[in-house]
Amino acid sequence: MNTIEKTKYLKKVCGKSNIFLKSVNGGITKYALFKKRCKSWLCPGCTRRLVRSWSISVKRFFATSHVRVITLTLPHSITVALSYKHATKAWNRLRGKLYGYLGHSFKFVRVLEPQSSGHAHYHVLVDFYIPHAILKELAVECGFGIICFIQEVKTDRIFDYVSKYLRKKWKSEEGLQASIDAHSRRCSGSKGFVLLRYSAGSWKLLQRDIGWQKGLILIDAIREQAPKCGWKIQDDIITDEKWMISLSDNNPNTAESSVWNDLNMTKLIDYLLWQPVKE
Repeated sequence: MNTIEKTKYLKKVCGKSNIFLKSVNGGITKYALFKKRCKSWLCPGCTRRLVRSWSISVKRFFATSHVRVITLTLPHSITVALSYKHATKAWNRLRGKLYGYLGHSFKFVRVLEPQSSGHAHYHVLVDFYIPHAILKELAVECGFGIICFIQEVKTDRIFDYVSKYLRKKWKSEEGLQASIDAHSRRCSGSKGFVLLRYSAGSWKLLQRDIGWQKGLILIDAIREQAPKCGWKIQDDIITDEKWMISLSDNNPNTAESSVWNDLNMTKLIDYLLWQPVKE
C-alpha cells in the first residue's frame, strides 16, 4: 500500500468505531465515550489534532525558557532516501557534541519539516545559545549541510512557530515515502517533555466498538440514574468527538457509601453495555 492509498484508507476508517471507558481518580469517577482515531500524520483529521496537541505542549515546555531555534539541513548531494536515514544519526551526533560544548544537558524539541525537494530538514527549539560559527562547524562535522543557523523565538510565538511547520504538507511523494521507510518521527522532545493528552488519566476499557447511537442512549441512562445511585454530576461534556461525565460521591467522607455507590453504578453500566438496545 503506497502513501496515497494509505491516506485514503485512514481517512475512511478513522473515527468510525468507538470505545467506552471508565476512570477513577481522586474520588472522581468518569465515564467516557470516545471515537477511535488512528493518530497518524497521514490522516488529515488526526494531523489537525496532533498539530494542536504538539504546539500547546511545546509552548508549555518552554514557558520559562529563553528559546532559540536551530535550523539544520542535509546536503542535496545525497539522495532523498539517504537524507532521512542519515538525519537522525546526524542529530544524535550533534546533540552529543552540543552537550560536550555546553557542559550540561539542555531542553529541545525537534520538528521535521518537509522540503519541496523532498530532503530532510530540521527545526530544533532549544533553551541555550551557541555562536553561529561554532554551530555550523559542529553541524558539518556531524553530517549536516553547510546551511544552518540559530535565531531567537519569542515565547508567545512558539505555538504559531511550531504549528506553521507541522501544518506544511508533503510536496514530494518521494520524500514522504522516504520518511516512512526510515521511520522518521515528525516531532520529538528531550527528557521531561510531555505531549498533551486531552483524555489524560488511568482509563479502563469497558467495551470496544460500541455504536455511537447506543453510546448516546447509555449516556442518557447514566445521566438519569447517577443521582439515584448516590452520585452527583460534576461535569457533563458532549461533542461530535467524545462524551464525558464526571461523578462525585454525595457523601465522600463515608467509605462504605463510596463502595455502595460504585457498586450500584457498575451494575447499571454492565447491564446497559451488554443488553441489546433498540437504536
